[in-house]
Amino acid sequence: RATPPDARHEIGASFVDPAGQVHYLVARRKPSRSPFINRDQQTLTAIAHIGQNDMRVRSETSGLVSAAHTDPLTGLPNYRAFQSALASAAQLTSVAVAYIDLDDFKTINDRHGHEAGNLVLQAVAGRLARAVRPTDFVARLGGDEFVVILSDVADLADAERIVARVIRTISPPIDLGGTVVMVNFSTGISFSAGGRELDPLRLVEEADARMYASRGRVSPGALAGGAP
Repeated sequence: RATPPDARHEIGASFVDPAGQVHYLVARRKPSRSPFINRDQQTLTAIAHIGQNDMRVRSETSGLVSAAHTDPLTGLPNYRAFQSALASAAQLTSVAVAYIDLDDFKTINDRHGHEAGNLVLQAVAGRLARAVRPTDFVARLGGDEFVVILSDVADLADAERIVARVIRTISPPIDLGGTVVMVNFSTGISFSAGGRELDPLRLVEEADARMYASRGRVSPGALAGGAP
């Protein structure tokens, strides 16, 4: 609890949680029972110490796992997290994968500098995270490529309507503190009814190929005969 023990009929030991908040592990006795002895206090202190260390280790482990699945620039899930989410998509009723590529990103970097390019990526990531539905999953695959896993979509046309709305939401010019950068996007969408019909590799390959086809190019994955 947050308050220290009452010395009249309680003993306690303090501990600090991973957020730096102080708590108290408290034992209480009935007034009619024998008073606590030193061994009781020592035992309580030892339990609090063990609990504090366990919470710290769990927090550090959780932080390492989170860092391994998070893109450091944008804070979005990364490619590893995307793979994990897609592997779990077989449990969904239906699923679509949408590749979203920021067009002419090299030109943005060349014209405004890499720092401005990073700010653009961060702005796009924030817009994407706010534009998708709560049930969807958005990640940055690297460079200027993002991906969205759309759950519970009726068919490919339904997925295309959702993605079109998302693109409209993330497409306004980005103001970098006086410098306005225009942004445009290419997309590629694939759809599966889910369950046993879901082939994650096919979904990724189709979405990737359609994104490149929308720009009149052949995807590297198609040239290599596999997913990117």
